[in-house]
Amino acid sequence: DSSMLTKMFHLVILVWFLISNANSSELKEIKVGVGFLRPEGKELGPLKHFELEITKVIFKKMGLRPQFVYCELVEIPKKIISGEVEAALTLKTGLAGGIYYSDDYIVYQNVALALKESKIKIEGIKDLGKYSVTAFQNANRYLGSQYREVVRKHQNYIEYLEQKVQVDKFVNKQFNVFVGDYEIFKFHLKELGKSIDEKNIEVFRIFSPSNYKMGFLNKELRDNYNIELEKVKESGDYLRIRQKSIEITSKN
Repeated sequence: DSSMLTKMFHLVILVWFLISNANSSELKEIKVGVGFLRPEGKELGPLKHFELEITKVIFKKMGLRPQFVYCELVEIPKKIISGEVEAALTLKTGLAGGIYYSDDYIVYQNVALALKESKIKIEGIKDLGKYSVTAFQNANRYLGSQYREVVRKHQNYIEYLEQKVQVDKFVNKQFNVFVGDYEIFKFHLKELGKSIDEKNIEVFRIFSPSNYKMGFLNKELRDNYNIELEKVKESGDYLRIRQKSIEITSKN
């Protein structure tokens, strides 16, 4: 009977489709080394949270699911070379031979900000000693020895865990200078409903940007990662995910 054959044919096609879909949704697990990060998302800062999220998105496009392995940053090169992990985050080139490095996937750019009306001039880190300064928590540990030395003796310097509070106090002129990531500053400015034109803010780029790469044991995996990273950046998903990380971590 032709109708029976047609039904059987459709059934075979349906089963094949379901099996194909099931297979395509199965992601291969890959171990990824993460240095200095705590597993609980609520304890991560916006950019650290973003690193994990962007990795998940890019790896999914590659048919992979990252299993994050937390360890000391200094241990990562040997963990890659020994095969304990197949990839790792937050690396700089030249850590060890046998690692294939990706294109830059994240850039940390801390700046010093001042309102133009204050007529403040900052040419270097040492100039921060002349003004009241608000910074993000642990900035004294992350921004280098010269910065640490300047703020150690500073009489009017405060670090805030809540960066929204830091932004608010700067905007309300309780501090002359804001120190932190410019993208995070702009996000909290918007969240606080503050209407300050960016033209009225002076940006002093006195800190070197920190560009980070992923390291891979396998060259082909690295090449595929670079392709997908570029696509994510071009699509606008990169900035959307970064913004989402700021939102999530700022609520914790």
